[in-house]
Amino acid sequence: LYSLFVAIFATGATKALYQYILQPGGPLSPGYSPLEQTALSAHGIIAQFYLLALGSLFPVHMKKGWSTKKNVASGLFFLAVHLVLILSGLALYYAAEERLRDVGVSVHLWVGLLLPIVLIGHVWV
Repeated sequence: LYSLFVAIFATGATKALYQYILQPGGPLSPGYSPLEQTALSAHGIIAQFYLLALGSLFPVHMKKGWSTKKNVASGLFFLAVHLVLILSGLALYYAAEERLRDVGVSVHLWVGLLLPIVLIGHVWV
């Protein structure tokens, strides 16, 4: 799960880096890079496997945490953050209204960038 977490974060951050910082005409732009589209495609594919791995935590890991009352609050917050990422990710692909899609982009970007902090808070705190 951790390797998928790193992969999904790295591909999402790479896409954001090229879209917002290294964009063509931007101050740090190397020009158009096919890596932006590759990162986005990889992000979407990895997300499917990441969600499968996340779901696999329900029967044992989450059940055990719930029964021992260990890290319940941070675990629920971790799940809630993932729900926001799932819904905002769906908005990126399926929102018909441009304004709703723009909100989905912003939410997905910022929540995704903060996800490592949420993971650290759950695992090590």
